Amino acid sequence: METLVKSYISDIQFPDRSFYQERMELLDKDNREFNRNITKMMVYLGERLGIENEFKDLWKEISDKWIHTKGIMNNIVENITEHSNAPPWGFIIPMEYTKDDIKELKQLNENVFSFRNLLKKSIRIYLDGFENK
Repeated sequence: METLVKSYISDIQFPDRSFYQERMELLDKDNREFNRNITKMMVYLGERLGIENEFKDLWKEISDKWIHTKGIMNNIVENITEHSNAPPWGFIIPMEYTKDDIKELKQLNENVFSFRNLLKKSIRIYLDGFENK
């Protein structure tokens, strides 16, 4: 998701540069110079595409629950508290899922579904000519 946002913004800010790598390097330089982080970029792009905070909100949910250590550990502890065992996805070794894992798997499925919809919407806006928005 971060790469998608950076790609869009680099297209917006550096349309005269033909190489992706060059646009990304210029974007990274600008971000350092103006102290922009990924959250600020997601808010900017959401406003630019007319989809408000959809990028930022989904990114935060996925990051908080599935990417950052604290969220993963919170999910594991919650699962242990509810079901008295650690979920298979909480281990490095492959294991079979059980019915106790359905809640977390449904949440992850919803996040993936939301991202796919956001990606489709973003591509549609891009193909319709987002530079006019």
